[in-house]
Amino acid sequence: MGYQIHIFRPKEANVISYEELKKLIDSDDSLLLSESNINEILWVNHPLGGIDGHTPVLYFEEKRISSRYPDEFVTKKMFDMAQQINAALGDDEEAFDDNYRLEIDKSCENILRRNNRKSNKPKWKFW
Repeated sequence: MGYQIHIFRPKEANVISYEELKKLIDSDDSLLLSESNINEILWVNHPLGGIDGHTPVLYFEEKRISSRYPDEFVTKKMFDMAQQINAALGDDEEAFDDNYRLEIDKSCENILRRNNRKSNKPKWKFW
């Protein structure tokens, strides 16, 4: 079983349309539609260059935008996307609240701070 998060609208009558998705992608230079699958969205500005060397991919399916196994940066990006289209971000059970968003923001800052630290000693030395 995999872990996914979704950008969605809680009321079924107000789902995310493909046209709305296109407007969101057109307004954001960091998002691209995949050339091989129109339901795949590539996020090309991941601060660490991607996840395990791969560009993060979001999926448009079932009138929502989803990500499988997102890291903190993808989650933060999805919070921003959800806010732009007046939608919620959550997993299969519930929408995430503002406290979770603050945790994600702080976690991203800490990861970037650790990643930007320079050390003169070889990585194999622990002392």
